[in-house]
This record gives sequence, structure tokens and C-alpha cells, in this order.
Amino acid sequence: MKRINTSNRAIDLFGAGKDGFKASVPGMADATYGSALFFNHVQEALARTREAAGEAVPADNDFDWFTRSLNKLIEARVGDYAIDTGAANAYVVAMDPPITAYPAKAIEVQFKAANTSTIVAPTLNAGGGALTLVRSDGSALAVGDVTAGAMITATRDPATNKFYISSIVPSQAMSQAAADARYTRVASISALPGANVGPITVAEAGEVWIWSASAYYTGYRSPLCGRPLQGHTATPLASEFDGVGGLLPKAAYARVWAYAQENGLVVTQAVWDANIGAHYFVDVDATYFRAPDLRNMFWRYTGTDADTANARTLGSSKGDTLQGHWHAHFTTVTNDRQINNVVAGPGNWPATSGNTLKSNTEAFIKTAISDGSNGAPRLGAETAPKSTAYHPRIHA
Repeated sequence: MKRINTSNRAIDLFGAGKDGFKASVPGMADATYGSALFFNHVQEALARTREAAGEAVPADNDFDWFTRSLNKLIEARVGDYAIDTGAANAYVVAMDPPITAYPAKAIEVQFKAANTSTIVAPTLNAGGGALTLVRSDGSALAVGDVTAGAMITATRDPATNKFYISSIVPSQAMSQAAADARYTRVASISALPGANVGPITVAEAGEVWIWSASAYYTGYRSPLCGRPLQGHTATPLASEFDGVGGLLPKAAYARVWAYAQENGLVVTQAVWDANIGAHYFVDVDATYFRAPDLRNMFWRYTGTDADTANARTLGSSKGDTLQGHWHAHFTTVTNDRQINNVVAGPGNWPATSGNTLKSNTEAFIKTAISDGSNGAPRLGAETAPKSTAYHPRIHA
């Protein structure tokens, strides 16, 4: 609105060219005269603000109508944007109200781009001159980062005199493949994806499973599938099953059945029966397969069988054996005759010293051997070391 311009106004009251009102000085000067033009400006500025905000004519005791009007107008402008009228790589918008120079503080501009950028340093002119558009971190844009029809929010930084695009531009966005590679998805063992979307964390197993494709199975599978496990719980975990020779449905345990075929571990029932304890599977019928029976077995790595000189194959079993040995020399008296240097071993029994063995010598030789300080041996039906028992399990 215009300032007061009557003849007795206060000249330059608020600075050069900024006249104002002055009070009267009794007997010397009148107060500043009003004018119809000035009061009309005041009236219309206030009334039109109210009308633009949609406010009704206020009551005589309503002193907040102007504040309400301003708030409504401000709220209406939030999210408002300008239309780009420039050419490709040189975006131009008209601010409302328009500006001819950028202020010392930062300003934010929202506009809808008309063209896609084809260079790395497009510009935006919001009335104060064309300035370079950059990414939110200040780095240069990539070709195509401003796309036709995109809503762009940019803030001018007075320090660098550039417009910073505050939203993520296409060159900053991570592709779905990159996101999948960075963050492993979590899925239930019963709801795994049917296509390869990268490694999956299986919730029930607490493991990362990967996509597997072979002649026998295609889908998600644990890299540990088929591995013998030492079961430490009373019942199998979600990723385990009992390795006790039971029948398992091929459909429900397709991953394990594929593992068995892939590794040549499927044998006939006759071979399985003759090698109980081996890590062997049996193709029972179209619906079921038989799992290994690993009960009462120790683990041993493959190598060469010392008895047969043959290589031990994956999953094969071997019965218990006792290494051949000689008994040490001893001297004893049977009845009243002495037997010297009797050796229990192939080709050396009975003694060749010429002494005669008596009938009760046989009973003596069968007595358990003792080496004194380490005590008598613990006798059993098999040769075995000390052990701790776990449930035989196999990874599903």
C-alpha cells in the first residue's frame, strides 16, 4: 500500500522516502492529516486479505479475523508449485510474488519440470538469475536427473549460490537388485520365494539360504542341506530331521532327496541293510525315501582303509575292529613247572621251550590283562573311546 502523502506528514520518519504520521503540538501544529486514498488502501488491503482467505465479514468483537486470514492463505500455499517455462537444461519459474534478486537468506523453490535434463549442470532461474542445480550433497547431477513432469524442490544456498535439489534424484536411487544385494530378505521356511531374489534369511532356521539349481532340485536351499548333525534338543529343530532310518516324503523333503541324488548316496535297500550306519538313502517308491540310520556311529573323515587299502567313500560305514597286537613276555609257574618266554601270537603258541603246559594254564591266559598302575581294562561288546551321546540328526 502507499504511505501517507498529505501536506503535513512526517517526512522521512522511517528512513529516506518513508514518510509517516506525527502527533499534534497544541497551539503550534496539527497532527498529520488523513486522506481518502490512504484509508482506502488500508481498508482494501485488509478486506481483500480476508476475502482471499474465504473469511466471512467479522463480528464487531472479532479481533482475530486478520490472523486467521493470514494462516489460511499460508496453509493454502504449502505444496504449491510453479510451472517451468524454460528450455531443456535451463529451467525458468516465476515466483509469486515475483523476485528480481535473490535474498541474503536461503529460499525454497518448488516447480514442475517441463523437460528432461541432458547435461550434468542444468540451471534454474527463479527470478534472480540462472544458478546451477546440484544434488543434495552438492555433487553434480547425472544426465536425466531432472525428468520431464517431475516435481522438483530446490533450495538456494547463499554461500555457494547454487540450487540444491532436496529430493533424491534418479542417480542417487538404489536399484532393487542393489537393495537385495545389500539387505538379505527374511522369509518363512514355508513361504520362500519361487524365484531367485538373492540370499534369503530363513526365520525358523536362523540361516541364510541361497538359490540352488540342479538336475534334481531348483529353489532355495541351505548350503548345509544333508549334513549330519549332533542333535542337542529333544525334538528336531525346524531345519533338522531324525537320522534313524525312517521314511520321509519326497515332496516335503525335496531338498534333501535332491542332495542324496546329487552326491551319489542313493543305494538299494539291500545295500542299506548291509551298511546300517552309513550315510545312505534308499529310493523306496514314488512317494517316499529312506533316511540314513546314524545311531551308535562315530564320525571319521574319508581316507584310506588300513585293512583293505581302499579309499573310504563319502557316507560309507565300517564296523568296529581291534588292531592286531602281541602280548609282552611274562614268566609264571604252573603247578611246580616253570614256563619261560611264553608269547601269545601267531606261530608262537604253545611255547617252544620244551616245557609242558598244564591244563590250568589255559584259564590263566584268558584272565584280563592289567598293566598295573592304569588299572584293569573296561570290557565291552565293542572297542570304543569315551563318548557323549547326541541325537542323530540331518540338516533339512
